[in-house]
Amino acid sequence: MIQDDSYTPSALAIRAGTGPSDLQDVRIVTLEKPEGWITFDVTAETNEEGDG
Repeated sequence: MIQDDSYTPSALAIRAGTGPSDLQDVRIVTLEKPEGWITFDVTAETNEEGDG
């Protein structure tokens, strides 16, 4: 991964709910060597680790 001055996360958690107190994880994505724009399908079924 190329280091730069900005913060680049290695994992993303997509959460949904009606407010901050009831958010639930919809998808957790782990990124290896993220570069540029990353897209993924949040409607697909996930496996036991939350990936998919």
